[in-house]
Amino acid sequence: KKVDTHKADSIATAKALEAQKIAQKKAVYKNPYHIIIGSYVNDVFAEVAYKKAEELGFKPYYVSRYNGKYTAVSIKSFPDIHKAYNNLYEIQDEFGFEEAWVLFQENK
Repeated sequence: KKVDTHKADSIATAKALEAQKIAQKKAVYKNPYHIIIGSYVNDVFAEVAYKKAEELGFKPYYVSRYNGKYTAVSIKSFPDIHKAYNNLYEIQDEFGFEEAWVLFQENK
């Protein structure tokens, strides 16, 4: 009997993506104010935003929202709202993330 390697690869990829989603939900961050460059239902789009941020020199991380329904991509976090907004305007102007916004979410 022939083994369908394409199907086996698809199953392995699906399992890896599920493990990645679980890891994303457990992201650890200490500051509650996050500069978000995008929030996505589709993890593929979140990964694209993540890679773009990495290419620009950021150390992005995922923030799970609405019990994992959305995956937000954060590029920085801050202990207070004033620092977050000061950096937000700079990031919007310098890096072209015009749609970036500040999210308040504490690590649970």
